[in-house]
Amino acid sequence: MKITIFLLSIFIFTEKYCLAETMSYSFPGREVQFDQKVLFACETQKDIELCLYKSLGKEIGFSTKEGKLISVNFPKLRGGTFIVNGTTFKKAFNPSIKFNRKLNSYSVCGTQGPIEVGQYQIKGMGSCICGFTEKGVFALNMDDGYPFVPKTLKISANSVACNSDMKSFDSGSITLLEKAKICGYDFPKNTEFYKIEGGIAFKAPKDGAIDGKGGVTLSLNKGVEYMADVTLDRPCNWEPVPTSSEED
Repeated sequence: MKITIFLLSIFIFTEKYCLAETMSYSFPGREVQFDQKVLFACETQKDIELCLYKSLGKEIGFSTKEGKLISVNFPKLRGGTFIVNGTTFKKAFNPSIKFNRKLNSYSVCGTQGPIEVGQYQIKGMGSCICGFTEKGVFALNMDDGYPFVPKTLKISANSVACNSDMKSFDSGSITLLEKAKICGYDFPKNTEFYKIEGGIAFKAPKDGAIDGKGGVTLSLNKGVEYMADVTLDRPCNWEPVPTSSEED
């Protein structure tokens, strides 16, 4: 009987140990949740590093300028997932959080791959994803470069750059993540709009008709490229992209 109980205890201990070990490696990355004001309050502490540990955990680095915290970094994270105040960043390599004291916001740097924020899938913002408020909310909206796109439409924003006001971002191209009726034409999912010299362009995914330049209805032919010098007042100013012979 004693042998049976002993073996059962070993089994239970082994099972718990394996489960704990599995759980500890189930998340190959790091998650931080912080209040920006609390981090800044560490500047007045004798041991700023110990103070930051309490909010961010150990194995971090930090930089200050004139006594002000300007960034924290996580050198041990190489290739894992990085979750900052609820936003997930994939493939983080020595990521850092940089603070913009003047605009009361922060950027997350050293990550790859798209992030999902609201109706946007952000791709290609470069080395840093900017535009987070002190509460961790992604506060940017796409600027007026694509005024024909409904504000609530789900899109992939590609080659993104934050504007200097840190209230909006510019996108080199966008891809529709859902079908949409734009300028009288039914665009299917995955249609791409991109910037070219003179405006915004797209290739017609199918035959149809769209609101064209001068307020006339323009016939679209599948595979043909169309463009518009769009403005807020004229979001549907479409016309065929001139061919090289027409330009000559």
